Amino acid sequence: MTTMGERVRKKRKELGFTQEDLSGPNFSHAVISLIERDRANPSLKTLEYIAEKLNVNVNYLLYGQEKQIDLSNDITSKLAIIPSLLKLTKFKEAKKAIHEINEESVNTDQLGEYIKLKGDIEVGLGNYSEAVSHYKNALIYTTLLNIETLIEVYTKISDCFINLKDYQLAIENAQQGLLLFRFYQSKVNPFTKLQLYYNLSLSYCRISEFKKGLQSISTAFAYMEETHCYYFQNLFYMLEGLAYLYTSKFKEGIKSTLMAIKHMEKSNSTELIGCYTNLGILYREIRDYKKSLVNLEKSLELSIMHNNSWNLLNTNLEIALTYFLIGDYKSSEIICQKQLENTNNRSELFVKITLLLAFIKFKSDSNEEALELVIEAEKLSKAIGGYGLLSKVFILKSKIFNAQGNHQEAINALNTALNNCKGDSYDNLSFFLE
Repeated sequence: MTTMGERVRKKRKELGFTQEDLSGPNFSHAVISLIERDRANPSLKTLEYIAEKLNVNVNYLLYGQEKQIDLSNDITSKLAIIPSLLKLTKFKEAKKAIHEINEESVNTDQLGEYIKLKGDIEVGLGNYSEAVSHYKNALIYTTLLNIETLIEVYTKISDCFINLKDYQLAIENAQQGLLLFRFYQSKVNPFTKLQLYYNLSLSYCRISEFKKGLQSISTAFAYMEETHCYYFQNLFYMLEGLAYLYTSKFKEGIKSTLMAIKHMEKSNSTELIGCYTNLGILYREIRDYKKSLVNLEKSLELSIMHNNSWNLLNTNLEIALTYFLIGDYKSSEIICQKQLENTNNRSELFVKITLLLAFIKFKSDSNEEALELVIEAEKLSKAIGGYGLLSKVFILKSKIFNAQGNHQEAINALNTALNNCKGDSYDNLSFFLE
């Protein structure tokens, strides 16, 4: 009879997993090696973790009494191994495994799950449009008898549309999932409902429907209290703080963002970067520039730690803006010039930094340099499709032309600015209008 270690090793090799693949949050691949050589006596919790990844029962690992999965013949077994591969982020292997299954041999009652797994694989590969197509097909074969799967599919479709930046469709699918939840909530995991509320809230905020976003967030918090399930609580607080920023409720935004930081501070996650950035902006809006810089510096430190180039550029922009509003043009100028010299990414952030540097030059009576930078910002905005920034470009152009005595050009630029103005709620370059 085989030992437990031999059964772990045999099953791991059958699935093509490495020892690293089986390692967990509290034990390394070295522990797996000891277990396989029967030189360690793992706890039941560790065995449950390993068994789940290997898609076997704990009793099989302990006693070898459970029937092993026959990967060569059984469709159910073949389908069951796909989630294990997905958990290990082996998406290409999962795609290969599912392609080896003849779709015609899949039973009708398994077809919905089979197609949903195809969608899950495409999500893992970042192919969100293909994933949506699979998920929509999965809906056809998923009945109300499998309500949890049905709601899960709507949640995943909503996730995909968020990644595709089609927030209206993300809202529609989240609402569909919540509608089903209303009638079958006793059968569905509350975590799923909170995921739907989060998708709904986030999507509303992305299309500047901040009041609706705040309503969804408030409903989610009430549901958390009702169920004592606080999944996504930190992200809801973070999103609430952002929504308050864009609705100019800065003190409420500070309170929410501080709560978000409190709930995620120990995790050192990348979301903390955004929290500290938002907090710095919120303090700047109430003119507490000292706290603004303190929190923006924390965001910068985390951006460097995580090697996150977008957040690094964004945080430097916000720090430069804070120095500018304090009146410390020199510090702001140094930051802007350094970022423009060291950044190849010609994004909207790059345009904003170019505009800020142009404004500094304008404030310092260096109008020719300011005009050159504004013209460059205009070219970049049009090249990247950043037409939302063109109103700022032409407002600054108008100011420069007016300072040079070119009044007709100033009027023309101002008219162009008005034609491009979108009237967004919060705007970190709003001082251009002053």
